[in-house]
Amino acid sequence: MSYVRYMDDGGGKVGKVVEGAGKPLYDIEGNYTGGRASNELDSLAKDPAHTGSNRPIDIEKGIHERTVGLNVEESGKIKGPIVRDPSGKAEFFDANGQAWDVKSFNSNFKPKKGGYTLERV
Repeated sequence: MSYVRYMDDGGGKVGKVVEGAGKPLYDIEGNYTGGRASNELDSLAKDPAHTGSNRPIDIEKGIHERTVGLNVEESGKIKGPIVRDPSGKAEFFDANGQAWDVKSFNSNFKPKKGGYTLERV
């Protein structure tokens, strides 16, 4: 049986660790990292479909996609660790090699084209 314990790194920084995993699965702010190093987290936030872009929207979108992917991994709905799809055709591959793409609702579409209005929700 695994359980969560809290670990102090000696500098007063505390992270959650799943017993037996050996690596902190959460950062000091309580965000799930899956035990990844900062360079791995940076890699998860870089969308190959927007390579080289310094536009704030592309950077924010990549960070959002990383957060969504890690949250789904943490929930156990997909088997981790997830990795970025280097082709940019999907966001991530799970541990089974299944490709996953992060999608969100686009409110710019008219109801006849798949959108909706708040009055009809």
